[in-house]
Amino acid sequence: MAAFTSTILITGGTTGLGYYTALLLAQRLPSAKIIIASRTDKVKAADTLNHDLQKETKTSTTSSIKQIEYLPLDLSSTPNIRAFVANYASKSYPPITALLLNAGLQYHSGKDLRLSADGIEITFAVNHLGHALLFFLLKPHLASNARIVITSSGTHDPAQKTPFEAKYESAELLAHPTDKEGYATRMKGGQRYASSKLANVLFTYALDRRLKAAHDSRDAASWTVCAMDPGLMPGTALGRDAGAIVLWLFMHVATRLVWLLRLLTGNQNVHLPQESAANLARLASMVGKDAHESSGAYFEGGKEIDSSVASHDEGKQEDLWQWTVNFLARDEDEKKAFETF
Repeated sequence: MAAFTSTILITGGTTGLGYYTALLLAQRLPSAKIIIASRTDKVKAADTLNHDLQKETKTSTTSSIKQIEYLPLDLSSTPNIRAFVANYASKSYPPITALLLNAGLQYHSGKDLRLSADGIEITFAVNHLGHALLFFLLKPHLASNARIVITSSGTHDPAQKTPFEAKYESAELLAHPTDKEGYATRMKGGQRYASSKLANVLFTYALDRRLKAAHDSRDAASWTVCAMDPGLMPGTALGRDAGAIVLWLFMHVATRLVWLLRLLTGNQNVHLPQESAANLARLASMVGKDAHESSGAYFEGGKEIDSSVASHDEGKQEDLWQWTVNFLARDEDEKKAFETF
């Protein structure tokens, strides 16, 4: 590990947005160890990324020191996340200067209500809850100026006229849907995704408020956090369950018709993953004044914009935060650790 002075950890880093962000950050920050974490790495993304980097720098392909490393992580399982962090801690990586909570899950077809092994609605479990636990457990490994970037989505905002309507009455209902309020049977895959992305923004704002309060009251770490909507990205496998034909069209045809998608949707925030990766890498790399001024901000691509009206509801932010901490903490000591900044 001596060759590296910092670590950048990216969830969902083996494909799409996370993959290209890992490559960009590795190119720009050769002293940073890049960890890409996802449930599987069937395509051996880390090997491909390291090979590309070695070709650029003309270093030996037999070098034992690889800048990018893959670690398996299943965000739908709290025991797996705890095991991941224990494994991470055993490797003595340098402090984490950027934590990119980027992985995402969306279902389009088939059975709409799916539960994780922990009994949590799977979209909420992966997109919000798993990332929250990962953050809480990695706190001791964050550098004093760590940057946290949470990948959200414009689908959380009804003002953007997306095909899905985010719904948030409580974190409990998103986690454990019931029929009475319509969360179990009438909420579909796209709406669950949009609602989980609203949770991402709510969590960002709740965390930022705590970080600023801690920093103002004592000599605390100068962590910063922001959320980003990367836009609609042809060429990603986010909707992998939509069917083979639809997935093939989105992966291979739509990538050549970005201009048409912008025209048809009336939305300019349609990008190839490589383009959105440049925006995510920029946000992840912010330091000093730029990082602090953008903490608690929401970005559409590279531009700071206002998020949805619902996302600014402090009651919803606090409901999500408290439910998340209470559900995830094993005991009062861990709850205190999660809440301490």
